[in-house]
Amino acid sequence: MKRLFFLTLIVATVISMHPLLVSAGEWLWMDPALLAVKVGTIGANPVTGDVYGIDEAGNIVILDLSDTVTGAEASAGSMTPVKDLAVGPLGAVYAMGDFGIGKWDPTTYVYTPITQQPKVPEGAAGTYKGITMGRFAKMYVLFETTGGSQYILRGFPPAITDGVVIKISPGTINLAAKGNWLTCTITLPQGYSPKDIDPESIRITKIELNLPGMDPIVLDVDIPVASGTSPVLSGTKAIVKFPRFDMSLLENIGLASAASGLSRSASSKLTIGATVTVEASLKTTGEGFSGTVEIKLQVPAIKF
Repeated sequence: MKRLFFLTLIVATVISMHPLLVSAGEWLWMDPALLAVKVGTIGANPVTGDVYGIDEAGNIVILDLSDTVTGAEASAGSMTPVKDLAVGPLGAVYAMGDFGIGKWDPTTYVYTPITQQPKVPEGAAGTYKGITMGRFAKMYVLFETTGGSQYILRGFPPAITDGVVIKISPGTINLAAKGNWLTCTITLPQGYSPKDIDPESIRITKIELNLPGMDPIVLDVDIPVASGTSPVLSGTKAIVKFPRFDMSLLENIGLASAASGLSRSASSKLTIGATVTVEASLKTTGEGFSGTVEIKLQVPAIKF
């Protein structure tokens, strides 16, 4: 007789190659990118996202940030004496010392460390050499180890969450059913216009799966708006299409038996509660926003 196994969730992570934003109050730092050429100054293009440097020969070069290494959050060190500064798209002034990054208040002259310091190469010691702001209000920091290797540290600032309303239709998604799209409606807080949303920045970045008796399982994903579609503006709302979820969403999640704590009949579907995070930025300022919505995922029974 065939044994019936049930789909349960084991820790799994889908690596996002394009994380844009994070929860309110938090910075998100990517792993450091090792530079192939040594530079003394850096700058970033707010339109293309390219990062530039001035090499030892005095030439401007476009920096290749594809060679990443494992990073670990640095401890917050002193921001004074200030070695460099950068101004964000909304006027925030960031100060950089040898060992710390923070905000500088031009009215009080007070330095305050940012909530999450950059990720530096794991186990490496060194100092910060330069700072700049780029596309989507992204921060870039030049870091040099005591051995002379240089890295670019990249971080996304906190996102606007208050007043952001996200809706996804259908609210219950059968992962085995056929279909092309999910319709997502985005409403921004008062004072913001949906026409200012950068269409290329709209993404589903996190899916949190909630099952009874288990800790939530968080999938960090990178799901852009469906190819060939464009946002539709309707009053204060932007309506976009995402590719419909199917079983491939769970391809890195393991199978375990009913002993894991979930039970159902052989013919029934497993219904999973899910919290979906949608994030994007404004093309006018680079300011980011983030919102969540509760949906349900129906997973078919699996027989062996």
